[in-house]
Amino acid sequence: MCTILCLAATHFSVVQPLVPRYSRAALQLLGKAARLFSERLSCPVTTQNSEALISASFLMQYISWSHLGFLDDHDQFDLSADPLFRLSSGVRGVLAEAIPNLSGSDNPFLTASLYSPKGAITSAIVQRGLDPRAYVRQFMALWDDPAYGPVHSGNDAETSPEQFVSPLGCPKPPCRSHSQTQASLHPQHSSDPRRTAFERIAERLSLLLCLVAMSGVTDEHSPSEDLVRLRPEIERCFLTFPVLYSRVFRGRALQDDPRAPVTLYHFYRAARILLDSPTAWWAGQRSRVFESRILRELQSRGLCMCVSVELGQSTLIQAG
Repeated sequence: MCTILCLAATHFSVVQPLVPRYSRAALQLLGKAARLFSERLSCPVTTQNSEALISASFLMQYISWSHLGFLDDHDQFDLSADPLFRLSSGVRGVLAEAIPNLSGSDNPFLTASLYSPKGAITSAIVQRGLDPRAYVRQFMALWDDPAYGPVHSGNDAETSPEQFVSPLGCPKPPCRSHSQTQASLHPQHSSDPRRTAFERIAERLSLLLCLVAMSGVTDEHSPSEDLVRLRPEIERCFLTFPVLYSRVFRGRALQDDPRAPVTLYHFYRAARILLDSPTAWWAGQRSRVFESRILRELQSRGLCMCVSVELGQSTLIQAG
């Protein structure tokens, strides 16, 4: 009940920011909700408590997206201090243990936990004549280029490369077709778990960036209709991204790897553009604040990022 009240107060504090009692209530309830959730995480996951743990995990995920009280006034980006990514590791652990307990049933918590929005989003992108992997090649080209990013440690198996960083003034990688994209993913890299992990992140980000490109296309078939229809799937895709990749980003952040903030810059930029409906109230402030902070952080370090892929009549270029 404390977690539900905390989420309700957090929601009110976002939609009515000029009413201070909501933000005060949310902050007071947050400490207790976080403590209770931590206590639950320390207990064994059983058939009896699986539903409660899954529901509490989802509620805490929304709260963590909305909570920015950990940010300081120095305008610095410190991923290791972000409770969203710390909590997401716990959420992932809960789901990994709870889902087998509910397997084989028609339990709604099981259905909600297993549902993936990837299929519906991919189908919509393909129907628009676009390549869902259009941005993957550029991410992977940077991962394969020894001139980019720090030297990798030998046992980072779970560290998915979020490389999208280069010295200022770097040339844009040339665009290629989907077949060329596939050919560029060299077989000799298939056994590298770090590269494989990064490719999964690149594929998810490519879907989101394709949706961003679609949002700017104008012709007889309005892309806004596609995006409105896909709104639940798009929100789900963003909400679960930290759960899927939290360990990767935290590992990179602890090593001060610039690829983590560069990748997250594109993630939060896409969130700001795509999550513009009232149902995505939990994402608006975080996406705006983090996009701005990460961009300034990268610029202060002399880094830039650029994505350029021609999608039909649309070309998206982002550089700092």
